[in-house]
Amino acid sequence: METPTQGGGAEATSATILGQNVIYDKKADKDFSWETTIAHEISHQWWGDLITLRTWSETWLNESFGTYSDYLYTRFDKGEDEGALALLEKKNSYLREAHERYIRPIVFNRYEHPGQNFDRHTYPKGACALHLLRFILGDKSFFRTLQHFLHKHAFQPVDTHDLKIAVKEATGQNMDWFFEQYIYKPGHPVFDIGYKWDENLAKVQLKVAQIQDFSLGIPVYKMPVIIGITTSKGKVAKKVWIKQKEEMFEFEVNEKPLMVRFDEGNYLLKEWTFDKKMDELLYQLKNDDVIGKMWAASELVKFKGDTLVAEELRERIQNDSFWAVRRSALEALSEVEVDANIELLKKVCEEKNSKVRATALKILGDTKDSKYVSFFKERFNKENSYVAQAEALRSLGKCGDRSQISFLKKAAEMESPRNVINRAADWALKELLKGRQDDEIE
Repeated sequence: METPTQGGGAEATSATILGQNVIYDKKADKDFSWETTIAHEISHQWWGDLITLRTWSETWLNESFGTYSDYLYTRFDKGEDEGALALLEKKNSYLREAHERYIRPIVFNRYEHPGQNFDRHTYPKGACALHLLRFILGDKSFFRTLQHFLHKHAFQPVDTHDLKIAVKEATGQNMDWFFEQYIYKPGHPVFDIGYKWDENLAKVQLKVAQIQDFSLGIPVYKMPVIIGITTSKGKVAKKVWIKQKEEMFEFEVNEKPLMVRFDEGNYLLKEWTFDKKMDELLYQLKNDDVIGKMWAASELVKFKGDTLVAEELRERIQNDSFWAVRRSALEALSEVEVDANIELLKKVCEEKNSKVRATALKILGDTKDSKYVSFFKERFNKENSYVAQAEALRSLGKCGDRSQISFLKKAAEMESPRNVINRAADWALKELLKGRQDDEIE
């Protein structure tokens, strides 16, 4: 008879149910922390237990609020940068589903079975919609609304209409337009952005176009956005409202900007293109917030082979204070220039953050150069991260030969969270054997 299991977590009135994987060793904590899951499930004591959904189509009133709560925990416990990254990861999780599977409204009653509502639209997209609502209302009004909503409907089933009324009662604002666009319609805004600085007029002229596929029922969105403009004299932030498919905004600026930032503060759930010149991207890489730095790094891959770009990426890899920026710069450098940075990659394999180390190991493995085999074996034996160890094994599979089989088989016997070591070793073994078969065919 199979032992009953709980994969993640689940709420129950007065209790939280957690899977057995919540118990792990100290080594696993850096890569497999359950803190956000625990925060999410605890938040269900309010969102799901104190109030609960009236029908399955309203699943977001449990799960989006739970997901936003685990973001709030991350922001409180680990600081602004980790919070911003957590929110970005939620946005990207939803966007992957929107691109690879489907788009649907968050409140959705055309499901075949209730489980279809438990997807990335309900969890991360709904959480991002709440973050935007918070931005529009302001912190005081947003949290007053949540308090009023919970107290008014305690121990009752609710739907989105109840939340809309709670906003009006708590703030005096009619936000029906927000719910119509972001909760009852599918999709998200896709922006094409560009600007020019007119020296004669001393103005920045910013063009914002919404280019999402309107034929799918995606609306033309209305929303506020903050435009940040940085010059040698400092930064100014201007809030404007987007209401049309295409709009032009003008800002008085007495000198050529060093950087123009669309969505200062990263409040919008969006996709966007914003073509910038290399000098502005390099400035943004060094001076923006962590989300802006990561985006600038990804944009700089357009300048493949440029020595200045490679130099600045190396500087961020070694000196940026936030690990995710170092990782983004490392990923960008791997596309801009690899061969000249082997020693740096080896050095990064010993840096303090395990996720950055794992990325460096992967990039080295992608060279498929057999001279790094001993290095990967050494890193596997010295690593204190299961994830980095797993990457060392995969790289060994990409660069090694059949003489590494015994090493990989022994590694496969190691116990690890989610069997990451075993799965990596199995993948590496198959990669080695595949390489051998290819050689024989040739």
